Amino acid sequence: MVYGNLNIREKIEESISDGLGDKLLSTRLFQRLIKRVFLWQSDFNLQGAEEMTGLALDLTARALQNNTTTAWSTVFLPDEILYAADLTPFSPEIAAGAMAAFGRAEEMLQEAEAEGFATDTCSFHRCAGGLDIRNYLPDPDFIAASTHLCDGAPQLFKYQAQKHGVEYYVLDVPADDGGEAEDYLASQIEEMLSLCQEISGVEITQSRLEEVFKYSNQARREWLEVQRLRQKYPPVLTSPAALTFVYLHFLCFGHERTPEILATLQDDLLKRLRDSNIAGAEEIDEVRNDRASEVKTDSGELPHLLWLHLRPYFSREMFDFIGGRAHIVFEEMNHLFWPPLNPDRPYRSLARKILSHPGVGPIENRVDAILEMIDDYCIDGVVHFSHWGCRQSAGGTYQLKKSLKDAGVPFLDLQGDCIDPGGFSSGQIRTRLESFLELLEMRSQAI
Repeated sequence: MVYGNLNIREKIEESISDGLGDKLLSTRLFQRLIKRVFLWQSDFNLQGAEEMTGLALDLTARALQNNTTTAWSTVFLPDEILYAADLTPFSPEIAAGAMAAFGRAEEMLQEAEAEGFATDTCSFHRCAGGLDIRNYLPDPDFIAASTHLCDGAPQLFKYQAQKHGVEYYVLDVPADDGGEAEDYLASQIEEMLSLCQEISGVEITQSRLEEVFKYSNQARREWLEVQRLRQKYPPVLTSPAALTFVYLHFLCFGHERTPEILATLQDDLLKRLRDSNIAGAEEIDEVRNDRASEVKTDSGELPHLLWLHLRPYFSREMFDFIGGRAHIVFEEMNHLFWPPLNPDRPYRSLARKILSHPGVGPIENRVDAILEMIDDYCIDGVVHFSHWGCRQSAGGTYQLKKSLKDAGVPFLDLQGDCIDPGGFSSGQIRTRLESFLELLEMRSQAI
């Protein structure tokens, strides 16, 4: 389904008419949520964001249909595996984020905790558990997980697979990226693809792998172009709008529509540059036509921030507070870290994609990636949102702070929760942000 210039309301109505699913529409909660989406998404002024929202609605609609084979997956599992077998991917963790955005996560957390979910575990997973208890998620035919970057999701998904009586497969990702690790992981990916083929009944041929890898590689190229635009003109796309595009990273790089969405986003940004006079028409044409261009322009006097990890999905307060005093010009979660996929070596290529993540292995890998982003985006300060329950990300903040101090880059560790408003101290966060922004302003004035 191609949306063109349809607005968000029309896209949602079209998705509903195409069979969004009796299960979803039968609940008053989701009827209210759909109405809220009309208003919430109407602020989007990027056609690429609208097209991405449409893709998310279509994937959700398809997952809810009875004639579709649906696979739940963790957000860091390479989605190319599922698309190759014509499985419809669905992410309970993303659903938890959407629930928080609509202000209903606390209900789901209470539901999960009443069922026995520990309160000190990640709220993404507790909320997803509550959604499943309430029967708000599409029924899975298969559940897949990966152990890299997250310990909680594989444990939750194992429990959910037992509850739903479906096959469960977990990729056991080694903590290093050497040749033996790649061999070990590639053999598991081959086994998972075989299982996916068996579950879906769709043969995974070489031509099918080539097609999915083509979409993934095209999306990768388009995203690199978006990154190049953001490097050359940092304020052209700032958070929180930019952070919404992590959805594509988590679930859509193997989908045929993703390259088109990212190409549309590039056009959005070029139009924004032209309308805002950040760059002249001749320079914009150069950016459009010359992929090797290294033109740099003055992006304004406001400090440039790098955002690490995710954000609270129930509130924009932090970003509203930062706005006008600094630009969040890039986000760690949007960093593209893997080489192009090779369809002639599909298992090793997907293994390499996983092992290339800076979060795999020693903390120095993540530090090096962050230092590279600091250089690429002319970063003046780094903010880490330490989500409660995420041991992998928050656990490395001491080393990050030390390494960035050595590099002369100010670092702020904000502790809170992405899903649970009860784990978010608004006053404390505002106070710490105020001090950090004042520091950056004083450094800028001194320079």
